[in-house]
Amino acid sequence: MRHKRSRVLSAWLALLALALVLITTNLRLSTDMSLFLPRSSDPLHQLVLNELRDGASARLLMLAIDGEDPQRLAALSRALSANLTTAGRFARVVNGENGLDEAEQARWFPYRYLLDSGPLDFSESTLRQALQQRLQELNSPLGAFTTQTLAADPTAAFRQFLRQWQGERSPRVQHGVWFADDGRALLFAESQAGGFDLDAQQHNIEQIHAAFASLDERGEAQLFVSGAAAIAVASRETIRNESQWLSLVASVAVLLILLLAYRSPRLWLLSTLPLLSGFIVALAITSVLFGTVHGITLAFGITLLGVAIDYPIHLFSHLQPGCTPQQTLARIWPTLRLGVVSTAAGYLAMIATPFDGLVQLGVFTISGLLTAAAVTRWVVPIGLPPQWAGATFAFPVPSGEGRFLLLARLLPLLLFGSSVLLLVQSDQPLWEQDVAALSPVPEHLRQQDRTLREALSVADMNQMLLIEAVDAETVLQQSEALREPLERLRREGAIEGYQMAAQWLPSIARQQARQQQLPEEQALRQALTAAQEGLPFREEAFVPFIEQINHSRQLTPLTPADMDTTLFATRIAPLLFERDGRWWALLRLSGVQGTTSLANWSEQQRIPGLHFLDLKAGTNDLINGFRDAALQNLWWGALLIAVLLWWGLRQIRRVLVVLLPVATALAVTIALLHLLGERLSLFHLTALLLVLGIGIDYSLFFSRRDLAADRRRTGHALLVCAISTLTVFGILSFSRLPVLHAIGLTVFLGVSASYGFAWLSAVAAQPDLE
Repeated sequence: MRHKRSRVLSAWLALLALALVLITTNLRLSTDMSLFLPRSSDPLHQLVLNELRDGASARLLMLAIDGEDPQRLAALSRALSANLTTAGRFARVVNGENGLDEAEQARWFPYRYLLDSGPLDFSESTLRQALQQRLQELNSPLGAFTTQTLAADPTAAFRQFLRQWQGERSPRVQHGVWFADDGRALLFAESQAGGFDLDAQQHNIEQIHAAFASLDERGEAQLFVSGAAAIAVASRETIRNESQWLSLVASVAVLLILLLAYRSPRLWLLSTLPLLSGFIVALAITSVLFGTVHGITLAFGITLLGVAIDYPIHLFSHLQPGCTPQQTLARIWPTLRLGVVSTAAGYLAMIATPFDGLVQLGVFTISGLLTAAAVTRWVVPIGLPPQWAGATFAFPVPSGEGRFLLLARLLPLLLFGSSVLLLVQSDQPLWEQDVAALSPVPEHLRQQDRTLREALSVADMNQMLLIEAVDAETVLQQSEALREPLERLRREGAIEGYQMAAQWLPSIARQQARQQQLPEEQALRQALTAAQEGLPFREEAFVPFIEQINHSRQLTPLTPADMDTTLFATRIAPLLFERDGRWWALLRLSGVQGTTSLANWSEQQRIPGLHFLDLKAGTNDLINGFRDAALQNLWWGALLIAVLLWWGLRQIRRVLVVLLPVATALAVTIALLHLLGERLSLFHLTALLLVLGIGIDYSLFFSRRDLAADRRRTGHALLVCAISTLTVFGILSFSRLPVLHAIGLTVFLGVSASYGFAWLSAVAAQPDLE
């Protein structure tokens, strides 16, 4: 016997050592919430999602400064921009000071006629009108800028180009920098690090706040930082903080419950072995299979407290004088084993989903539960003395007689029928349709992000047109072909506006066509001389202008490669990119009225490679489609559990006694969630799987053919199990993470109902089972 115990302990310790080695060498943590989004079968949809996640738009951080008078805010904006520009971590920082700095203005000034989308009219009347406007501007606030560019650009083409670069919806400029309509100074900074290099992005955000704190001497201004990277960092911090405090509070609570239930430090210590072993082995298996382990998976690990802790509790409560721990386990193991296998079978439905995050949760849970059950079966008894008194109080077992028997049989049926009727007749949506509701970021931060995106014209790309071609020139030409049709849509009110890379970088063909429209030198001199008559300009004043026109006619047209290291990349890179040897152009649409009609419109344009995408609707459709598939998997899982129960119990009557309370509990739980205003998501389905497993465990033990003394011990075990489970998931329901909140609240309600209905069902069926 001693030799056998040594082998068991050696095998257990070797398993833990191996698991720890695997964790040390393979574990990488992730907080990317896209892991909990479905994998799209549409390559175009997936392409855009990947680009939004990893592309240039993910590197933008949007900043807003508030709390001071406009002049002070403008000074802080300029100082912060200068500080961050010299910090070396940002490719560019822009706050609206002419949109482009002096170096970039000098670079693009010669290309103004190629890049500007306005008409090229150098007739005498047009030139004269332009010169008269410049005279008026010399005595206006534009006088300084006009004086600098007058000789080389009397038509103000470069100013028009700058206005075009800033966009129609650019923020208003006050005191030389951008301001939002609500009075906040605005900036954006493009980091050199990737948007989802969260360590680098967290350092960037910390540096921004540190720089601002050093500049705000009075400490009265406030700085807000948002953007995809900032939200990802906030999500990571939320997940990390939630995991830490939930794990700590739940662990302490369960351990206190065990101490109160058994009043034995020894049992308290032994009860942790299955849980810790299950967590370590599950973490090792998950890290090896997936490469990365999500923070939510780690946080979900505390749910093992609410299930794995049940296994040693059953053993401890059923111990009795004159019976060794091994004999006790032999008596309850068939029931305990059936409950473990049934719970694991339920989680197979989770593994069958196309959500990497849910698959990870399923693998983690199944491997953890099986390990915890094995440690309870073979390791925990070794630590117990040969004789133990077991439970410290007798659990009352009511007799199934008279009115109580009638109540035990009718109440579950009434509640089941009422729940089904409520769900059928309710006019409120049962399912969550919006994927944004799963975000771990608080609503006020998401609203702040939407506000800043709108103010800086960096709106979310929900509805868009996507053009695919073999090279950049082709997609730019196809984009230009859509400008007039899109303008018609805007005039008709079908859209509010649009953005495309071709607005700032015309195709080579268009640039060459504009070069051909530039006048010859002799014709320009004649028109300019005639336009100057009667105006106070020297005859030779505009020689630089003539030279610039001649130079522009000889320029090599610009390509996307010329824009890579410039501020233009902030506008062009998110809308024009190359992937896997193909070029793609995204045309961002705003204020879309009727996505169906717009999809039909895109098909009528007959432009090769043109597609209309509605990302939000498409993602929500994916969620709903996979939810339906998950429901089917749930039914198959329930069927598998029923087969396992029949295999273990061998009696249809006993199978029904076990399953009916669980089915009633699930119906009542869904109805209660609906009454509480919770819309069901895949994460609620995940929790219902857990309720199914726990409920079956309760039903199996309550329905055992036991003597009255054993039924009291069973009652004691299940009461402690229920209290510990309700404590863990009750704590989890307070989580700010929608995933963990949904699981916590659902399991709390479901376990409460499962325990009650299993108890009533056992009372009602006891006369038939004895």
